[in-house]
Amino acid sequence: MSSQKSGLDIAKYINKTAPLPFIFLTSHSDIRTIAEVTKTKPAGYLSKPFKEVDVTLALNIYFQNEPQTDSLFKLNIGKNNYFLDLASIQYVETNHVYSNIVMSEKKILIRTPLSNLIDLLPAGSLIRVNRSTAVNTKYLTSISNNHIHLQNKKFKLSSVYYDEYKHLNHEL
Repeated sequence: MSSQKSGLDIAKYINKTAPLPFIFLTSHSDIRTIAEVTKTKPAGYLSKPFKEVDVTLALNIYFQNEPQTDSLFKLNIGKNNYFLDLASIQYVETNHVYSNIVMSEKKILIRTPLSNLIDLLPAGSLIRVNRSTAVNTKYLTSISNNHIHLQNKKFKLSSVYYDEYKHLNHEL
């Protein structure tokens, strides 16, 4: 293989670095290639020559079968890019300029204060609990006058932010 990257190399890179869907467009349709392509779990596969209707159909099938979500978000901080599934963020705790993003399956430590992080994320993704913590209300289990409970975690609810949670107490 030459020093240039193949479509398989690029597909493997995409799977490793960012959970983005992709469709193979290729003139290769031998059994070995198809077996290798299948391992990369593409959203579709089109053999050349293809028609516009083939691409449209492949995209329509993908969007019909894929659950619709706006939760994947690319966060750029300095020279670093983070791909976050907003729906899996449970809470964020900060210590000065470092924010620890706690997600369902992992934690990410980034160098940015909580106020900057909240400004970078889509509005309403996180609601502030106190000066060093913000939570995803999807994970709330209970609210008292001075505490918020997220499954097995308890956070002090600052009186400054209490008004934001009054309406949520009735929904729980």
